[in-house]
Amino acid sequence: METKLGRSIIERFFKISARHCPHDQWIIEGNYKNTFQIRLQRADTIIYLELSLHVCLYRVLKRFWMNRGKTRADLGEGCEKKLDWTFLKIICTTYYGRKKRMAEHFEAF
Repeated sequence: METKLGRSIIERFFKISARHCPHDQWIIEGNYKNTFQIRLQRADTIIYLELSLHVCLYRVLKRFWMNRGKTRADLGEGCEKKLDWTFLKIICTTYYGRKKRMAEHFEAF
């Protein structure tokens, strides 16, 4: 379920991406599906790292463990990193579908 805050963040990221993609040089990290078409129109190089599910889970767990009780630099102030079963379930249940969709995107590209 998408929240008002979630929509606001997505809309802001969409606007930032649309503003920066026309520049001659830029790097955008991530597979944000909402801005994929904007980025593909201007991209001359795509680097896609397809990590195994085990590596993804390991890194999520490691990042949580290394930052427990702290606010990571890439999170907002006071936004303590949390880890719950719902988040792990999302990673596990969406991994293969996301992998397939990315393959389809690159095939079309």
